[in-house]
Amino acid sequence: MNNKEQTRMAYNAIAKQYYELYKDDKTDLMYFNEFLDTCGNEILDLGCGMGHYANYMQNKGFNVTGVDFSSGMLDIARDKYQNVNYIEEDVCDLSFLGEKKYDGIVLAYLLQHISKEEGNGLINDLLKHLKPHAKLLILTREGNRNLKEPEPFEPRFIYEINEYNQETITTLLNNNWSISKIEIKDPVDDEYSVSPNTLVVMATYK
Repeated sequence: MNNKEQTRMAYNAIAKQYYELYKDDKTDLMYFNEFLDTCGNEILDLGCGMGHYANYMQNKGFNVTGVDFSSGMLDIARDKYQNVNYIEEDVCDLSFLGEKKYDGIVLAYLLQHISKEEGNGLINDLLKHLKPHAKLLILTREGNRNLKEPEPFEPRFIYEINEYNQETITTLLNNNWSISKIEIKDPVDDEYSVSPNTLVVMATYK
């Protein structure tokens, strides 16, 4: 079984536990607030999971589309946060978006779950779906390793985790983005987190 299918099955299996643990987590909201302060109305949340960030942005007055390939996580999202438009698709192929363009892109804890090659392809594919001066928010596991780790809730599933640091994320964004923030979030004391050290990146499409 490949990493993508392991990841999908893992998040399907842990969706309810994940929601109960993280539904009230506010540790990332300061980054979302900063992102939203300069972002236009149309936002694409790729890898939206249970939809809590998408719902937060929607409630701030933005028009948010959340995309995820886990039916289990999207079942939670559609049940708990019904005011968001959700799409069940693989974010590594954005053809389902058609000609749609967005003012803002959110990649929250997504890049760590796909290969570096898929991440590069995703960033390149996004260029077709950006309005002028679109904003980008990335939260991802910080480091320089490629690891295999069990899902904390369901250790029978093994994730391939790809970490990013300032150098590798800058290379990933290439010359198409002007980076305004790169920082490491304060470490979380959470035995269930697969991103104990998080790199936060904000950028504007040139």
